[in-house]
Amino acid sequence: MIRKSPRRGLRLWCFVLFWFPLACVPGRGGWDASVLPHSVSEGSSADLGRITDGLPGFVPEANGLSLFLCRWPKEEPIPVWLSPDARPEERRLWEMALHAWESAGLGISFSVEEKRLSHGIHVAFPSGLQRRPAGTGDALADCRIQGGGEEEGAVDAHLSWASIHLNRSLASWKGVRVPLDEDEMLGAMLHELGHALGFSGHARLGNSIMVADKAQVRRIARRVREGSALPAPELVALYRLTSGIRVGRLPISSKEMLRLEDLQARALEAGLSGPYSRVGDRLAEFFYRGERGERIGVRAEDYLLALEGKRAPTLTPLP
Repeated sequence: MIRKSPRRGLRLWCFVLFWFPLACVPGRGGWDASVLPHSVSEGSSADLGRITDGLPGFVPEANGLSLFLCRWPKEEPIPVWLSPDARPEERRLWEMALHAWESAGLGISFSVEEKRLSHGIHVAFPSGLQRRPAGTGDALADCRIQGGGEEEGAVDAHLSWASIHLNRSLASWKGVRVPLDEDEMLGAMLHELGHALGFSGHARLGNSIMVADKAQVRRIARRVREGSALPAPELVALYRLTSGIRVGRLPISSKEMLRLEDLQARALEAGLSGPYSRVGDRLAEFFYRGERGERIGVRAEDYLLALEGKRAPTLTPLP
């Protein structure tokens, strides 16, 4: 009889469970799916996708930073505004991207706006001296926090504004800018819309538009263009949850707590709106906004390391 080593057995189980990616690769977001309601987590791991790769937002509460997930309300269509300088082929691909997300199983819809609003999702194509995304595109999403909630419940919070910036071309190794083809542009639109809809970070693996692999995103876009459904299990799972659901807590020092209490007092005195939580791929922000769009708040630049338990979060004033 040939005895299998424990290491070989582990590799075998990871191969068997390949389609259940939560089983072998820890979530990047620093929280575990077991905290989710049983009605959501009782299905297979494939139903959740890599939802725990999504980085939660944070809000200061009595015993530290409460970590929570945020999404758009489903009761009303999400307003979307496309820059008027969009080309006809870009408008066609954008309509295709919106339809794909409306059909992806999230239970959402969009309303296309002719005028730029102070809320909703804004999409632009940077040009000239404007800041360009590092890759095909990037997105920001702000979660408006209305209040606290029960200790084990949810923060009263929903996404209220998001912006997407898309590159029309990328620099080649020769330094020449090469226009994106249809599948690259559609893939960028689909992927960045996923961020704007509330999934911060990237899925480490699996069949999902939210992976960081540009080649896989491009293949998914091609299949969507040919009529296939958009694979987005992380967003489907997110939109089955109550917006603001708590998924963990980060302890902070008394010094950091005093900084946040001072921030909140100054914002209240100045009559600023908010607070807001914004989460990127590596950092997170908590801030208030003035009438002219100015922001005061703090940034956790080592947020990902803090979520992974490698260091305590350090908060610095926003520039």
